[in-house]
Amino acid sequence: MVQKVVGSFFKIIKSGNNWALFNFVSQDKKFKAVVFAGTNIPSLYQEYEVELAENEGYRTYKLLSFVPSIKEKEIDWVDYISKNVKGIGLVTAKKIVQAQGEKIWQNISNFIKDEKPNELHLLLTDAQIEHLKQHYIDKQSEIESLLSISEEEKSNIKFFYLNNLQKLYEFLKEKHKGNNINYEEYYKQNNVYDLYMKDFIPFELVDKFALLIGYQETCLFRFEAFVFNVISEEEMNNSTLIPYDLVEKNVRSKLNISHDFFTESCNLLLNHDNVIVQKVNDKFYFSKKVTLEKEFYILKRLHQINNVKKLDYITSSKIEGSSMSDEQKNAYFGSLENNVSIISGGPGVGKSYIIKYLNLTLKENGLKNEKDYYILTPTGRASTNVSLKIDDKVRTIHSLLKIKDENEEVDISSDEYDKIKVLIIDEFSMVNINIFEKLLKACSNLEHLIILGDVNQLPAIGPGNLLEQMIQISFVKTYYLTKFFRSDSIDIFNFFESVKKGELPKFKKGIVNLYEWDKSVLVQNTTKLFKKLMQEDGIENTIVLAPTYRGDYGLIELNNQIQNAINKESQEVLKTQKQGREIIFKLKDRVIQLENRTQDNVYNGDIGEIVDFTKNKNTTETITVKFSNNGTDRFLEYTASEFRNEVSLAYGITVHKFQGSEIDHVIFLVLDSHIFMLNKKLIYTGASRAKKTLNIVTSINVPIEETLYTSYLKKNEILTNFQLLILEKEKEWN
Repeated sequence: MVQKVVGSFFKIIKSGNNWALFNFVSQDKKFKAVVFAGTNIPSLYQEYEVELAENEGYRTYKLLSFVPSIKEKEIDWVDYISKNVKGIGLVTAKKIVQAQGEKIWQNISNFIKDEKPNELHLLLTDAQIEHLKQHYIDKQSEIESLLSISEEEKSNIKFFYLNNLQKLYEFLKEKHKGNNINYEEYYKQNNVYDLYMKDFIPFELVDKFALLIGYQETCLFRFEAFVFNVISEEEMNNSTLIPYDLVEKNVRSKLNISHDFFTESCNLLLNHDNVIVQKVNDKFYFSKKVTLEKEFYILKRLHQINNVKKLDYITSSKIEGSSMSDEQKNAYFGSLENNVSIISGGPGVGKSYIIKYLNLTLKENGLKNEKDYYILTPTGRASTNVSLKIDDKVRTIHSLLKIKDENEEVDISSDEYDKIKVLIIDEFSMVNINIFEKLLKACSNLEHLIILGDVNQLPAIGPGNLLEQMIQISFVKTYYLTKFFRSDSIDIFNFFESVKKGELPKFKKGIVNLYEWDKSVLVQNTTKLFKKLMQEDGIENTIVLAPTYRGDYGLIELNNQIQNAINKESQEVLKTQKQGREIIFKLKDRVIQLENRTQDNVYNGDIGEIVDFTKNKNTTETITVKFSNNGTDRFLEYTASEFRNEVSLAYGITVHKFQGSEIDHVIFLVLDSHIFMLNKKLIYTGASRAKKTLNIVTSINVPIEETLYTSYLKKNEILTNFQLLILEKEKEWN
């Protein structure tokens, strides 16, 4: 039985990831119910028109739809204008309202646009009009919220709420702020799929909206968006040239179309502006036009920087007295002499030591850190790591650009960017095309670029393989570091060097340990090993690494088991579900931040501890996490919703997330059940995070040799426009 009623939700009884159980009361107080809401969650205390379906036998209801009650607002504009607008008293305010009512604000808006209606000048002096104009500019959003809801807005609210598109509605309100339009009608006339391809709204939301307003399932706009979506998914694996047949296979599968229809539609796409098809070595490939433009821009800017007049540095006198090797000195001097250079080497070869002396040299030449030059990394943990080693400030790229993620626009009007002459970027293998292009565009006066990284590590998540491919550019001078300086970790070094060469590595008991366990006890024994190492050397010096969160041997299960072993008695903070498994967060849990919060100086990959939380009766309202970096503690308070979306348990994390970090004890799962994700670079990256002990955990059912060799044979071929552009431009430059 479906019931329609007007009322409000006044209490959350229980909630999880994208669901909540509410107390609901009708407007007349005669009807009260416990209501389950999934996917889209209503706000407390706001009045809605709701549809409820009774769950027979449970005395609860399921929320089918909810639409905010739309009421006309009655505003005393005489009182508002006389009290808030300079130079206008009660008498003049009455005269304005009697003559124009709330239309005064539309007339002021027209005046700002240089459309000058005569009636304003009949009512007011020029000075009073200017005061009204300035008040409207300063308080536009407040005034618009006070104005009566237009018919267009009423239509928008009903349409988007009834179709569970509330998130899209909120975005469209912001995108079209100040414009009173009916979104259904507007996007019937304008390509709705641009919301996905240009504004980064999730594809599923945009596609649902498009079909609801009448777009045909096989129309060209939708076809283009599906092609764009498939290319975007493949870009996450680094390639920007995506084989034609791969795109065709995936698009045809999703749209259920024929080969001929696909071919005809692709021919029509040539007149569009989002995807391109090109022929390379007798094969056809798709690319996103926007990505190709970024790749071209990066190469052009690198060439421009290389041709700028070289900065004339006086090298530090402290170099001769330092313990630098000949390799390091060569890299140090070379990176100062060349406008664009790369220093490549694995862990323990002294890259940070070179950064320390480059930093010293720049200061001795009168340049100021975080003004004339910046030392950058892709992640918060990497920044902390380098900062500790050089005893100076190191930023994340996102922090410098003041953006949360690579889809945000950078405000390049800031004078801060114009002053930057030099950039030193470490852990560059983790930098993709999208973020590097934004960085180069922001730093328009850049004269000197020094890049450091490990070409053998995993490439970035997202488009491009920049470090490996920039080494191929003739004017980019590359210096390789091979000498290993950590004598107490030589066995670990030999292990990951063997992996790099595709050889079978050697184990050494006590330093590089091999644990072969039956899968029935593998998670249990891994948990015991973590607890043992933690008790010996501290939890801050111990980590589990694995390729994935999924499955019986994935990180969700491992984190749950480790938590149960070392933090079982702590107070429960919050429950959620991921990958079909329950996760319970507790006080004292170690957690990891999963996305950038630039305004809070907390970044993707930062690790912290749950230290506090607040509850309203049975519902968790806020959770506080302590993050400690460089001896400084930062306390960040999350809402329950933010916490679920942004935080994960961190006794174990993925190799990708821990890239750019190092720790004393690594427990690394190298299992045949993860073989679809294992490759040489992933194993090399995971193994090279360890400083004191590397503990390889595998299944007794499949020999480690077999798992390693299978991983070595896997080739992750990365094809990019950047490669082609290098070959093309090298002919011009030479």
